[in-house]
Amino acid sequence: MKIPLPQLEQLMHMTARIEAKRGDGSISRGTGFFFNFCVQSDGRFVPAIVTNKHVIDGSDRGLINFTMAQEGELVLGGHFTAEFEKFGESWLRHPSDGIDLAVLPLNQFLDAFKDKARKPFWTPLHMDMIASPELLDDLGPIEDIIMVGYPIGLWDAANNAPIFRRGITATHPRLNLDGNPQFLIDCACFPGSSGSPVLLANIGSYVDKNLDVHIGSTRIALLGILWGGPQYTARGEVISVPVPTSANQVTESRIPSNLGYCIKSSELRWFESEIARRVAFGG
Repeated sequence: MKIPLPQLEQLMHMTARIEAKRGDGSISRGTGFFFNFCVQSDGRFVPAIVTNKHVIDGSDRGLINFTMAQEGELVLGGHFTAEFEKFGESWLRHPSDGIDLAVLPLNQFLDAFKDKARKPFWTPLHMDMIASPELLDDLGPIEDIIMVGYPIGLWDAANNAPIFRRGITATHPRLNLDGNPQFLIDCACFPGSSGSPVLLANIGSYVDKNLDVHIGSTRIALLGILWGGPQYTARGEVISVPVPTSANQVTESRIPSNLGYCIKSSELRWFESEIARRVAFGG
């Protein structure tokens, strides 16, 4: 049963806080978001979580927090932590070394709740939410964005709710930054934000690239996924590194610039094709 929520409130329930535990005792914390792949006309689809490879690489066990629904009603404050074995092995990874994306299909996880009244709840994104070429062409170089996730591992633990950050695009999201399918945002990017969805957030009004004002209109679309950011060292060198997944990984010799690299959301289309190849829905 679909639980109706106001469009903006849905954004509270589209992410998941991830902890990936490795054999050496280290813990990687990051952000994932829910995404429905291969949506069929009869309502079938493949539910999944999207995050960065570097969040889950090398992990033996994983913890993901899920909000709950009881008899079709969202239970705020009702959530649980699911533990996954062989965590790092379970993810489908983008084949390109330069595309730091991984996807965890959730079909088998959801099968355990088929006959139960109490079930996990989230509001997923889907392919129609990916910024289209037409939308990107209509954007200017400076657009309002929001990033949803768990910076420094922070969250509303009582309600299993994420932290929202505001920012702007720092390079045009239509262009490939340095020839790669990514763009830059001006937003505070802290450890734990890896894998955060970055959305165009024109709420209530916006100005298009021709400076025409659109009052009473809202545009929300998935522009990209945060993976890293430029930092500069004590020697004055500028380097590009993944957003750390643990606060203690940030040394004093590397200083964040409050800029973030985002993989273009269009790169999720590879997973759509690959999952469609692997899954046979049948007639």
